[in-house]
Amino acid sequence: MQDWNWDPFPLPGQAVFDWQHQRIAAVSRAPGNLDLFVIGYDKKLWSTYWNDRTGWAPGWFPLPGKAVFDWEHQQIAAVSRTPGNLDLFVIGYDKKLWTTYWSDQTGWAPEPFPLPGQPVFDWEHQQIAAVSRAPGNLDLFVIGYDQKLWSTYWSDQTGWAPSPFPLPGQPVFDWQHQHIAAVSRAPGNLDLFVIGYDKKLWSTYWSDHTGWAPSPFPLPGDPVFDFEHQQIAAVSRAPGNLDLFVIGYDKKLWSTYWSDSTGWAPSPFPLPGQAVFDWEHQQIAAVSRAQANLDLFVVGYDKKLWSTYWSGATGWAPEPFPLPGQAVFDWEHQQIAAVSRAELNLDLFLIGYDQHVWTTYWGESNASITKLIDNGPFGAKYTIAVVGDGFTAADQIAYNTAVDTLVTNGLFANDYFSANRGSFNLVRVNVNSVDSGVSTKTYDAAGNVTASTTRNTAFGAVFNGDWAHCWVEDGPNTASALTNVLDHLVPDRRIVMLLLNNPGFGGCGGGGRLTLPLGVTWSTVAHEFGHALGGLADEYHNLNNTYTSGEPGAANVTINTNRATLKWRWAVGATTPIPTGGDDYTAPKPAGWDDNQGVGLFEGGAGNFSTGIHRPVVNCRMRSNTPAYCPVCNRAMHAVTDPFATAPTGSSEPAEQELVVANADSYLRLRVRSRSGRLSVIGAEQVAGPFVEPAPEEGALAHEVIVAGRSVAVGDIGDQAVSRSFSEPGSPGPDEHHIYQPDDFEFVVRVPTDEVRAVAPADITIRVGRVAGTDGDRLSLLPRLEASAPEAVASEESLNLGSTQLPPTLRAILGE
Repeated sequence: MQDWNWDPFPLPGQAVFDWQHQRIAAVSRAPGNLDLFVIGYDKKLWSTYWNDRTGWAPGWFPLPGKAVFDWEHQQIAAVSRTPGNLDLFVIGYDKKLWTTYWSDQTGWAPEPFPLPGQPVFDWEHQQIAAVSRAPGNLDLFVIGYDQKLWSTYWSDQTGWAPSPFPLPGQPVFDWQHQHIAAVSRAPGNLDLFVIGYDKKLWSTYWSDHTGWAPSPFPLPGDPVFDFEHQQIAAVSRAPGNLDLFVIGYDKKLWSTYWSDSTGWAPSPFPLPGQAVFDWEHQQIAAVSRAQANLDLFVVGYDKKLWSTYWSGATGWAPEPFPLPGQAVFDWEHQQIAAVSRAELNLDLFLIGYDQHVWTTYWGESNASITKLIDNGPFGAKYTIAVVGDGFTAADQIAYNTAVDTLVTNGLFANDYFSANRGSFNLVRVNVNSVDSGVSTKTYDAAGNVTASTTRNTAFGAVFNGDWAHCWVEDGPNTASALTNVLDHLVPDRRIVMLLLNNPGFGGCGGGGRLTLPLGVTWSTVAHEFGHALGGLADEYHNLNNTYTSGEPGAANVTINTNRATLKWRWAVGATTPIPTGGDDYTAPKPAGWDDNQGVGLFEGGAGNFSTGIHRPVVNCRMRSNTPAYCPVCNRAMHAVTDPFATAPTGSSEPAEQELVVANADSYLRLRVRSRSGRLSVIGAEQVAGPFVEPAPEEGALAHEVIVAGRSVAVGDIGDQAVSRSFSEPGSPGPDEHHIYQPDDFEFVVRVPTDEVRAVAPADITIRVGRVAGTDGDRLSLLPRLEASAPEAVASEESLNLGSTQLPPTLRAILGE
């Protein structure tokens, strides 16, 4: 499967380069090879390389020789004239054309050297265009001081021409601003392109049958472009074809094309889509990854890498789109270098804000998905995504087996999850890590790291084996890397399980994710799903504290001892005493009593409290993992998953706002950050399919979306705002649970697309608060959250979208 890597990343090495002035030259000297070049701060020519056998070189290195060049103005032109050969060109301080070369027989030339001839060119403004029109041939082009197009050439029969020379014709071009785009559309052919003083696209050509055209000429069409800022990107997608690209005054991507059967298109034209780019600073990078394919790249106003594509089978993509990843780059200074190292592969390079060279790639995906349980589209079902970290390609079979044991044949083979299998999708994501196993840390009693090991893994997660540090922890890029790969492969998911290749036990939950090593069993995972899915509280008590706070929001613990108003009064038998007992029903128990299914009011629960709080049964999965969920917990779980059991997989008219399931064509999945009570939207994806959002429980932390004063979506935040450690029963660790609510957390807001399409951002508000009410049935709470009943949510946080910066995808849907 071909796909984009989920995040740009810096190349190995400590060398740094100038992101405001420098550009990377990238070339593939043979299939499966990449070579990069740049002028360094020491004014030397620097390089690094990649091949499909050894990967990236460990670092950048200067090429042999003493010659120096200007890193603030000059760029390197790189070309491969035959497989296994490289030739570099640059204008030197003496204004001559300079070169150096490499072959796989002799390595690098000992020193860069000037090409033959007396003509000189401007090293502060001009750049060389280099192309190989046939194996063993090189052609160079530059605009001279006389404003003519100049050239020189090399062949392996005759060597270099004695001197650069002007091409035929009288038209002149701007040597201070313009650069030539050169391409060979077929062996023995050359085509040059430049924007003229009349702002038209101009061309001239050469073939080995006719030589040079008598004069440069303007291409057909009336559209004009900016000759002082814009440059043409030219590519041949197949022999006898040419495609040109430039950013127009309307900020759209424009194109024109030629084929040897139809000639030039009658006029340049804008490509499909509403996305806009900067015509004064940005340039397009164009490449053909395979015959009859075109890919364009540019840095957008949001500082992301953007792309659009064409194929002979489908035509142009309907809209430019940002590539996966969180990395950002400078759209005012940086340009992308794009190359195809082999058919159906793409590699992009540019210098980042940290002065390192960054890359991303498209090709055989490092990640793949398998739907182990497939009951419909992602959003129509409660989707669980299992992802592995620290599993190499050789470990994938072991990873698959672990997922089957823990989840498919563990969690989903037992009681509640087996009975409600139709409400779920279960997706396994396979990602290859470089190293087997994950990084580790060891802490002392004071919390200092006393030992560590580092592994190169896909997500950089760490196992520490310490209850006080939640057993596991994220590396610096774990969360963003997971988001990137899952946004791409699993567009909507409710819970993520990150399974670490480490034999330890214990893990960390919350934030919409369970991170756990291989030593955890399915029953412990089922207990954690009670928290994450059902919003349930623990029913055990490790400490003998007394609970003194208010009524808990969870459905399975209470401070209420009044039978008439008890949350779970519907499940209590008429003869069952209230309160019923403590850790057990006082003997003798009634005939037929079941400690797991018999509901009463038993004191103790919520992890640390033996008094002051009550639970429904003697023993439940939320008390000791292995029993099934009790009737109260089971009902709370059903309230969440039942809407997914009946969710439609097609589309029809949108439902009224009070319905949990809306038969919408699509919905928005917004990633919202809460940082010390301040909300911001940090991501937005449109997901095809029906809108399903179970209503929140009374007392739960919830979000509400209000459009023009009308409530259009409400959802439970729940476990997304919590961090909790968990472990196997009997494993070492202190009695007190590690549970806290971080000041900085992310949660997901889902809203039907039609409710916000073309709506002014100022008319949309997201607010967060606790659900108020007296009825324990969460499904009846949704109508109380309408804007006409503001007392329903005690607002803790609020964000009006008109007062904040929004992601481009959200802006597009809002019609901005």
